[in-house]
Amino acid sequence: MTTAKTRAERLFVSLIGTYQRAVDGRPSPCRFTPTCSAYAHEAMVCHGARRGFWLTVRRLARCRPFGPSGYDPVPDPAPTALTRTIDA
Repeated sequence: MTTAKTRAERLFVSLIGTYQRAVDGRPSPCRFTPTCSAYAHEAMVCHGARRGFWLTVRRLARCRPFGPSGYDPVPDPAPTALTRTIDA
């Protein structure tokens, strides 16, 4: 996993951390594992601000009554052109 690098990534990760500390100790209403905030944090760190934000929005849209539930991990980053060349 890479570290957050851009200002947008640091901002989003900071906001998610603030939210997680604010709700710490309360029962989680989240239907998924990992929780939506943990998913958002991991998505930002793994995929960057733009794609991480999009993945988070998609995840939050799935979080509704009578919707799906269960294990829903952050997708692995797509291989870059460099790793595809090295693996070939």
